[in-house]
Amino acid sequence: MGKTVGVRETFFCAMKDLLAMAGPMKSVYVAYSGGADSAALLTLMHEYAAETHIPITAVHVHHGIRGAEADGDAELCRDFCAARDIPLVIRHVDVPALAKEWSVGIEEAARRARYGIFEELTAGKDGAFVATAHSADDNLETVLFHMLRGAGTAGMCGIPAWRGRYIRPMLGCTAREIREFCREENVPFVVD
Repeated sequence: MGKTVGVRETFFCAMKDLLAMAGPMKSVYVAYSGGADSAALLTLMHEYAAETHIPITAVHVHHGIRGAEADGDAELCRDFCAARDIPLVIRHVDVPALAKEWSVGIEEAARRARYGIFEELTAGKDGAFVATAHSADDNLETVLFHMLRGAGTAGMCGIPAWRGRYIRPMLGCTAREIREFCREENVPFVVD
């Protein structure tokens, strides 16, 4: 149970710190792709919600990129949430069309579309937050990207644990630890 305890403890410590920084949380929308990172985040956020009585809602964005495979991801998310009585919002977007319209790459269009949906869901809701499953690996990748781009000290800090409505309680966990947590806890996930 080594990794399971480590990921769980890291998550709960991070949530305590985030609550102290971000202020009262009245609700949390959990970004849920169905991948290991977001499946672990949703599992732990569900435990946290049971203890704190903060309502959570999972949010799955179907990007319209991977056809039947993406449909399967959405189905796994639907089944996972139904089995745990977690409210789920599924939004479909045509990322290739948005990329063309905005003259950006697919990844950038997908990111913009997701954040647009999160902003829409939290608009006008005091105390509504969005939890994303960024891990220590994502943070390292961001720092390296900023270094290569020539960022100053602000860019070298990487992904913030909290910014505005966005919280990232998994930053202290590596992707490997998170996958091990999912295996040990029998948390289903897709390779996204």
